[in-house]
Amino acid sequence: MRISTHFFGGACLAVVVSLVPRASSARGFEAAGELRLAYIHAHRPDATAKFTIRVQDCQWLIQITDDSNASWFDYRSVGYDGTGIYELDAYNSAATEQQLQEHPLPSTPATPPRGADFAAGIHHPTGYIHSGDVPGYYPFYANQLWFGLASGCYLKALSTDRVDCVVLRPQFPPGCTVKAGWDEDPQDPYFIRRAVLYNEGTIEFLDGRTMAAPPPYDHGYSNYVYTVLEDAHIGGTKLPIRFQMEDFAPAPHAQSASDRTPLWRLTGTITSYGPVASGQSCLPPITQRTRIQDFRSPGLSNAEFVSYQSRTGWLRLDSPEFKSLQTGIPYKPKERSIKTVVRILLVALLIICPIIVWKAKTKQPSTKGRI
Repeated sequence: MRISTHFFGGACLAVVVSLVPRASSARGFEAAGELRLAYIHAHRPDATAKFTIRVQDCQWLIQITDDSNASWFDYRSVGYDGTGIYELDAYNSAATEQQLQEHPLPSTPATPPRGADFAAGIHHPTGYIHSGDVPGYYPFYANQLWFGLASGCYLKALSTDRVDCVVLRPQFPPGCTVKAGWDEDPQDPYFIRRAVLYNEGTIEFLDGRTMAAPPPYDHGYSNYVYTVLEDAHIGGTKLPIRFQMEDFAPAPHAQSASDRTPLWRLTGTITSYGPVASGQSCLPPITQRTRIQDFRSPGLSNAEFVSYQSRTGWLRLDSPEFKSLQTGIPYKPKERSIKTVVRILLVALLIICPIIVWKAKTKQPSTKGRI
């Protein structure tokens, strides 16, 4: 019987393809842009920054680079992969050293003065991992970007009209929420065209104390307002091209709660965008030695964490390496991991299949007759 070369080729190709993970299509976009923060009444120059953002279904990754050379940070990345919030801070070494020399951090008998030596210790990036799907409060625009461009899944999952306080300001007291309202786009329910976060008639202090606001603000007022000024389409996904976030405070001699004075205005402009590439990670990439603090471990209090260093990536909670850090039992890797076995099998198939096909082609049928 003659063996078909098409059968060998097709079978080998099918086996190889079946071992390669398939990339699934995702709703979302990738974009880059600029931010400008204007202080309305303060005599301060505008602050500017650049950002990139990736939104893939309900996962997202934001990276912000401050344009100011005096900033402590070179950049800050915050991402959500469905399991937790990942933050990566890369420090501006020169600015850190100068600021610590000019304003040394306080010391105690148990803690020596921290100047250049301390600065040298934080030259490497630092990573943090927290549970949840809402980024912590960062005075570095990440919250505003997340709320405007990547909070669609979070808002759709809410059963009330209240959002986490930490969305736009420090979260005090812990677990607090604020009343909010937002307009979903009829063409894309994950696209937020306008949103308002309300002050509910209270004055909050940094130490957590609150008191009733005086009239006419004792029944509340619009505190934060997010507005899309221009939008664009990428397939069935909408994204804001120009947007702004405004912070309002009670105005002097006000006659009604609608009389407010703006404190600052954050304006964002997307300069380039496109569809999200399949299979892209929403974890901040680690490319050099990084100190990581993971606060998600069961049984830990809010102030406790598992700490480790990495040059290649973040440890998963169910990984043997992470469990070793929790228990203190040294991790001994297996001689061959599943990934290694799969790679060896793929290489073997790629080598063997062409040989089988070649032999099938070169094999000549017998010309001898039967006796």
